[in-house]
Amino acid sequence: MFSRPALVVFGVAVVEFFLFVYLVRAFGAIPITLLAILLSVGGLYYLVRFTPKALRRGFRQLVDSGGDVSTKDAGDQAARVVAGLLLAVPGILTGVGGLLLLVKPIRNLLSPAIGMHVVQYVPTGPIQAITSFGRRGRGNIIDVDVVDVDGYSSKTEPTSSNPPELL
Repeated sequence: MFSRPALVVFGVAVVEFFLFVYLVRAFGAIPITLLAILLSVGGLYYLVRFTPKALRRGFRQLVDSGGDVSTKDAGDQAARVVAGLLLAVPGILTGVGGLLLLVKPIRNLLSPAIGMHVVQYVPTGPIQAITSFGRRGRGNIIDVDVVDVDGYSSKTEPTSSNPPELL
């Protein structure tokens, strides 16, 4: 009925709401609201300031290595981007999750697992990795050679007297 990512987002939103209500009852509305705003603003700052550098570094490493990137390196770069996104989303749970991903020992622990998912979706080869980023490996790449058939080549334009033929 619903996709798994939609259910995860809905579940996180519900947990965020109940956690926020619980913390407001325990500590008061003003400190918890300020904490949520501070985490979100800090996450946006991190996204704008550091995430483009991490993405550039990751792409440069991908191109330089010819598409062979270790899962730990790919996971480390992806964990930094995910940390920024989690921090930017308003909420206490996502903010704490983003802060935890910024801690180096925790990121080192999780980066191989995150990297396996990232490497799974990045095609091999530098040109393919850059041109098909985000396609998740869907579709096939077909290598085509142009062959001269009955005097027709790719250099001559088809006309009514010289139409291309399908074989």
